[in-house]
Amino acid sequence: MSIMTLNCRGLNIPERLSHLLRVLRRKRISIAMLQETHFKEGAAPKLRSTYHPISYCNNHPEARRAGVAILLAADLGFQELDKMTDEHGRFLFIKGEGGDFNAPLDPLMDSSTGHSCLSQVHIRSIRKSLVELILVDCWRAIHPTNKDYTHYSAVHNRYSRIDYLMIRQEGLSRMRSAAIEPATWSDHGSVQVDLKSLLFKPPE
Repeated sequence: MSIMTLNCRGLNIPERLSHLLRVLRRKRISIAMLQETHFKEGAAPKLRSTYHPISYCNNHPEARRAGVAILLAADLGFQELDKMTDEHGRFLFIKGEGGDFNAPLDPLMDSSTGHSCLSQVHIRSIRKSLVELILVDCWRAIHPTNKDYTHYSAVHNRYSRIDYLMIRQEGLSRMRSAAIEPATWSDHGSVQVDLKSLLFKPPE
């Protein structure tokens, strides 16, 4: 099972949306967690395909900004247990959860300058919440000493790793790999994690 998170920087242009769906299918992504879809509530296109027939969206009520979505592959056999959204298209919770911190969790390792525009108090608060939820940064767990980045800020002339996939600590043994893909049509690189399926049985 492969999971990807991506800041899309808007999907209102049909070609961008079609390209995204093709990429997700080509990479055989099981769960895609998207941020900044920029759809307006009531005027959003259908964000699904034959490969990803199940989609959950939370759009801004008044403008084409913010917006999050989760796409699920057909072969997951997914059944919804619960769902929660906010009123401004900022978050979406279903069985799994995806978030948009927009912050390097460790500026020394996750920022090319070693600094962050956020205060240390803010960063410590995020890290404290992750500890309390027993959530682990997938990419950092696989690459404890590497430096790689998902976003470049021209304003600050800084590369940062600010896009994450988190997993419960007890799920670390299921991780096969974690990778950061180069940014192409968005200004963020995507993060991809491959997990061993709980349904997989090795041959005897």
